[in-house]
Amino acid sequence: MKKGISIIFFLTFFISGLNAQLNLDWKWLHQSPQGNDLRWVKMWDANTIYAIGFRGTFIKTTNGGQDWIIQHKTGRVAGIPVQVSDLRNAWFFNKDTGLVVGTYGSIFRTTNGGLTFDSTNNPAPSNTTITGISFINSLTGYAVSGLTNYRLMKTTDGGQNWIANYGSAPPYTNPYDIYAFSENKLMVLSGLGDLYITTNGGISGIIILQEVR
Repeated sequence: MKKGISIIFFLTFFISGLNAQLNLDWKWLHQSPQGNDLRWVKMWDANTIYAIGFRGTFIKTTNGGQDWIIQHKTGRVAGIPVQVSDLRNAWFFNKDTGLVVGTYGSIFRTTNGGLTFDSTNNPAPSNTTITGISFINSLTGYAVSGLTNYRLMKTTDGGQNWIANYGSAPPYTNPYDIYAFSENKLMVLSGLGDLYITTNGGISGIIILQEVR
């Protein structure tokens, strides 16, 4: 009888301890300060640095790298098992306000220096990766992805809302980045050595540099 009670007590203690550990946030032990791939970095000054990367990672230091604020929940959640977006690129207007883009069609916006990020009104579906983002001012900007009819998206309110009526845009092959010279002149860097230029806001474009193949 005592043996049975001891076994029940042990199992109850073990399961309770296991549940307590599973419900705790995981902490990075190695590498430091975290180990996800980083794909974009912005150095504001000698003390303030921002970086973004895989698994919804946003990291920030305000003392030259001695301490880091780490956010691992930036971007859309999708997939089985459930995962947060791999962030590929970002655009910050200042230290407080900026946007990050990545897998699962993610475009997320912060107005408090990366402490929190909010989703935007973004029509891109979850099966596309947004790889580039560029603004010409505080309101008008563009984002690029590789999915048909969502290759080029535009915002005119600082990234809160996006439209994707650019089905006739050039057939980007695995686009990597975009640079907006003006509202009409855009440049897209793409796979296979292609560089596209449009002078009508993305309605049509030409290849000005192409890898020999």
